[in-house]
Amino acid sequence: IGRFSLQNGVFEIESRGQVPFDARGRNLNARFLYDLAGPRYRGDVSMQPLEIAWGGYAPVPLDVAMAVTFEKNRIGVTSAKIATGDSHIDFSGAVEDLVSPRASFRYDLRASLADVNRILRVPELRSGTAEVAGNAVWTGSSNYSASGRLHASGVEYRDSFVRLEGFRVDAGMVAGPAGIGL
Repeated sequence: IGRFSLQNGVFEIESRGQVPFDARGRNLNARFLYDLAGPRYRGDVSMQPLEIAWGGYAPVPLDVAMAVTFEKNRIGVTSAKIATGDSHIDFSGAVEDLVSPRASFRYDLRASLADVNRILRVPELRSGTAEVAGNAVWTGSSNYSASGRLHASGVEYRDSFVRLEGFRVDAGMVAGPAGIGL
């Protein structure tokens, strides 16, 4: 598909709040085959670029490539890569039990902090690179967690009181509804 557009979309999980979004993309490629042994559908989906805008944020252009499976009560992500600017995330895992969904994923993220600033509006992050690899789990509602190993280098952070340049961070990381800890 050469071009597509979704306007006034709403993302909602378990009636826990709605997030309006718009998406448009180009070069949508989807190929699926039925596997009787599963039974399941196996396929590949790619888009270059997919632009998503939500919650007053500017559209973010993403290159997306995924190998997925669709089964009776499971959506598997064999491998996926999402990239923008100088940043990308590779991940794999699955969403199980589509009536009471839960998910588990392994991820490997490499982010330019300038991209983080641009996408999430964190002007204090000026430069540097962060790499995080680990596992993320969602068990419904707002019950989620992520753990992994963080390595950041060449970090420049500035606000009205603090100026840090060229520092690095190596730490274990945990995240959940209460926040992020190192």
